[in-house]
Amino acid sequence: MADLAARIPELGRHDPARVRRLFFKHQDRILFGTDFQVYDRLILGSSGNEPPPTDAQALEFFAKHWRWLETNDRQFAHMTPIQGNWRIDAIGLPPPVLRRIYFDNARRLLVRSLPAPVARARRLDHDFTPDGRLTEAAWEAAPVAWVESRLEDGAAEPELATTARLLWSDRFLYVGFEAPYRQLTTFPPQPAPVERLGLWERDVVEVFVGSDLQRTNRYAEIEVAPTGESLDVLVELPAKDFAWSSGVEAAVRVESGRRLWTTELRIPWTALAAAPPRSGDRWRLNLYRHSAGDRVFLAWQPTATPTAHTPGRFGFLEFAP
Repeated sequence: MADLAARIPELGRHDPARVRRLFFKHQDRILFGTDFQVYDRLILGSSGNEPPPTDAQALEFFAKHWRWLETNDRQFAHMTPIQGNWRIDAIGLPPPVLRRIYFDNARRLLVRSLPAPVARARRLDHDFTPDGRLTEAAWEAAPVAWVESRLEDGAAEPELATTARLLWSDRFLYVGFEAPYRQLTTFPPQPAPVERLGLWERDVVEVFVGSDLQRTNRYAEIEVAPTGESLDVLVELPAKDFAWSSGVEAAVRVESGRRLWTTELRIPWTALAAAPPRSGDRWRLNLYRHSAGDRVFLAWQPTATPTAHTPGRFGFLEFAP
């Protein structure tokens, strides 16, 4: 691939369609990168005795990379004139391929070394009862946490990308999920939603949250299925207390026309900690979604292990003012 990559500019001068086919074929193996370097001066693609480039030229350097990858423009000046005075044709890659090259492949490669993400919970000035619709105005203002990467290796699953938002009040932690689906896989329905052991074997969304940064092996696990069934477990590895009850309230709505299921949870602080959090506090957090029919287990923060119970790989929940 290295020799072929070195020839891409040359190929692109004569046959952009051929280069485009190359990027399609190897879209899971190509990472976006440039020869942009910063020492005591900027270097754009090569180093010589030419005058140092300006910031404006650096912006143009990047813009031409994006132009080459994203448009179908023809015969424009290439990125590094010092290498020669030729013109190039763009290859017009579609968004799914661009996403892999710009971000997803790098995420998968670096999954074990990326810093832990932070999800910010927005402060509420009133409480509300979950109805599964996510229509409270506060949800719209809450930052999105994307649950879209495979647990074990960080590979992206954009078509199943699930969003999660978090809110908090003096009494509760709220979590809202929106999960697109191809098919739903659930246990046979019950007359009323129940707590079911083994719920994780079917479709669920999951919240793992721990209040004590010094006791990372202790946290709550709360799961909700599209049927409204739930399961809560108090974990202190290696032990798991399935008799524990968090008092969680959960509501689910399935929109078959949109192929989307949404979930609202509210969890009382009394179940999670000795005292409610304060603005600026950080707890441990991970968010998951299992799509059983697709055999896909997605994570907000991939653990890069076979199990979701890897608290050393969790991210952080930060309580906004």
